[in-house]
Amino acid sequence: GTVRTGSNSAKITGPGYQDFLLAVSTVSTTVSIYGRYDSVYAGTLPKLMVLNGTDIGVSDATDTMVAAANTWEQLTLTFTPTAAGFLTIRLQSESTAPLGEAFFDDFDVA
Repeated sequence: GTVRTGSNSAKITGPGYQDFLLAVSTVSTTVSIYGRYDSVYAGTLPKLMVLNGTDIGVSDATDTMVAAANTWEQLTLTFTPTAAGFLTIRLQSESTAPLGEAFFDDFDVA
């Protein structure tokens, strides 16, 4: 399939999402991933989201793509939890075209 580096990337066809649990401590944390969508994709562009972290002091946040179709773009969110715990990282496609594809690659946590 379509990859930025390596041999695999996450792909979401049509509307949908993939969630990951991330363990964090009380230090500044930056989550980044590269996103891309194809020319069939329609609707709100793909996004990286942080969810379900309010109990550890992290508000929900979103970084939405702005690049043109078939262009890799880095999405980044930075936060500092007030307590150790888990939160949800979501990769989301809101394509209104059932065959529109969103790709995500090179996930990084620093």
